[in-house]
Amino acid sequence: MPTTMTITLDSEIQEALNHKSRQLHLDPETAVVQLIRDFVQGRLLLADQEFAEGLTVAEYVALNDEQEAALWDRWYTEADRQVGHIIAEASPDALPPR
Repeated sequence: MPTTMTITLDSEIQEALNHKSRQLHLDPETAVVQLIRDFVQGRLLLADQEFAEGLTVAEYVALNDEQEAALWDRWYTEADRQVGHIIAEASPDALPPR
């Protein structure tokens, strides 16, 4: 059964919500309900939420191109290190994938 919740927004945020909702052809209330639904189901990323390795979403988004590329290079290297030995251990006479 639906319940009512009152949210107080300052006028700047209210206007931004209305503007964005119009752009997306959504009712502002529908947009807020969907955001809440995504939040409680863990599908909404928050700026201070941990993204990876102690890095928050906001910190990751703030990385410049070089920093982001270096981070991904490190992640790929680590992933290769973790699974590379599995590939190397395959028998030479192993059957190829079908």
